[in-house]
Amino acid sequence: MTDMMDTPYRPIRHISAELHQSRHTSLNTVDLARALLTQWSVNEGKAFEEALHTCLTVLVDEDRPPQEARAAFVKAAREAGIVVLSDDG
Repeated sequence: MTDMMDTPYRPIRHISAELHQSRHTSLNTVDLARALLTQWSVNEGKAFEEALHTCLTVLVDEDRPPQEARAAFVKAAREAGIVVLSDDG
């Protein structure tokens, strides 16, 4: 386990989502967690909670692949009716 402050931004495959009528682009796990914490329109639901937990876990556990955070983010977006441009459109 590493300290979150010492954790590098772990890159992911580019992802864009429409959040609050503007496009949010994420390139790493910090971007994903930030979007979930500050820009998400529906901050409840099983997929949202799982995505938030997964993103934060990936940030502090270098053995967890960043792709897990990306996949959880996409699942939460679909549950919330948010279009993920690089996957849905």
